[in-house]
Amino acid sequence: MSQNDPGLHIEETQESLGVTQDRLKLISVTRSKHHVHHGSDLNFSKTIMAPYAQDGLWSWLVCASATLSWLAALGFVFSFGIFFPVFMDYFQESREKTAWVGSLAIAIIFFAGHASGALISKFGCRVTALLGAFLCALSLGVSSLAKNILVLYFTYSVLYGLGTSFVFSSSINIISKYFKKRRSLAMGILTCGQGAGVLIMAPVLQMMVDAYGWRTTYRMMAGVVFLICLTAVTYSPNVEGEDTEETSAEKEDEKRGCYIDVSVWKEPKVLVLIVSSTVIMFGHYTPQIHLVRYCEDIGITADAASRLFVYYGLASCAGRLVSGRLCDFKMINTYFVYQIAEIVAGMSILFVTMATSYIHMMVFIVIFGFCDGAYITTLNILAITCTSPDKTALALAWQMQMSSFTTASGPPIVGLVADSMDSYTPAFYMAGAAVLAGAFIPFFLLCRKERSASRDLWTTSVQTAESAGVPDWRKSVVYTIDKKTSIRDAD
Repeated sequence: MSQNDPGLHIEETQESLGVTQDRLKLISVTRSKHHVHHGSDLNFSKTIMAPYAQDGLWSWLVCASATLSWLAALGFVFSFGIFFPVFMDYFQESREKTAWVGSLAIAIIFFAGHASGALISKFGCRVTALLGAFLCALSLGVSSLAKNILVLYFTYSVLYGLGTSFVFSSSINIISKYFKKRRSLAMGILTCGQGAGVLIMAPVLQMMVDAYGWRTTYRMMAGVVFLICLTAVTYSPNVEGEDTEETSAEKEDEKRGCYIDVSVWKEPKVLVLIVSSTVIMFGHYTPQIHLVRYCEDIGITADAASRLFVYYGLASCAGRLVSGRLCDFKMINTYFVYQIAEIVAGMSILFVTMATSYIHMMVFIVIFGFCDGAYITTLNILAITCTSPDKTALALAWQMQMSSFTTASGPPIVGLVADSMDSYTPAFYMAGAAVLAGAFIPFFLLCRKERSASRDLWTTSVQTAESAGVPDWRKSVVYTIDKKTSIRDAD
């Protein structure tokens, strides 16, 4: 075949580029087509990329990008405690109305999970994450022009919460696609992004607010958050190991309206988890939002209070890693770790009302931060293991959506009580009591198991006695030796 003949010439450029087997393979496809009218050749060049390997080098780059996205987007929203006293003083509003700004933004992150999932299914993780980055930047830019706190409810709470939800969901989804063997480790690294974000963001934001004011800080952070979240361009959909059948099934479920399916509510484990987390969320985020203002009330400056978020971030990261490792052991019940974390967290919220110095607040925030990290980790583990694999997404969606209501209403109600009583003491008592109440709810599941076990034992006794031909089975004693049931007449 001559050089000018039409045809398809495939040249592998792997050797010429020095690309090894475990790296990206490039295949240069050149199509030569004779142009009839001009008597010349038109050369088309197309590059085909082989799928990225799971758990490979590019996978860890994706993990780093997702973690940075969480650090920027979630770190900012969970550092709202820095802006809480600033907004109160600037807009001359109460604790209740000001708390709605931060709590509503956090709630929408979870409430918009269904919308995020629909976008990911339609356009993929990369587009969804980049759209989220744009919304976050737009939100901060527009919010810097707000004339009153009511405007912030929409420009910041709704818009930033929605953008963060897109970043949040797409990051989790892309990690599950790029990792198989190291998925748990990658998820652990990803979730540390939130704690690390608060650790870094809080003191930096406090310095920026002191130096430039909150409006300029919002404008500057709009650019920072957008640029960091642009790392989502690494979320390539071209990854090996994609289960096309499962993806098709998920899309089919969406067409049927699977998101309004309430069948998982009939499962005791799912019901207990949803109710427990919903009650807990009423008071769980109260310390983070009201922390700086409470410190000012007991004589601690805002600068010193903002540094407490550093200890919170470190403790939260440690709690996530330790609890995740503990739950890897089969002998440890994840529900117990979940309950212990929130019982200690609830008690710490009650006792923080006795704090009178910076050292006291430091001890509180370290304990609470560690428990917060352990709670979030075990909550996610329980959400994906409390039901069958085909209903995991549905259970997680219901858990996030239901808890979003108390996440939004808890801190404002606590602020309302503090305004009415002119003290945070009764308000924190209420928040701590809610956390403790939610932590004890899983014990109902344990009681149900005991009743079920007793009922099963009685039924087995009757059936075994009847099959053995015992005349009066009510007088029979059933006992177990080496997992074998024996029957002996009681007479």
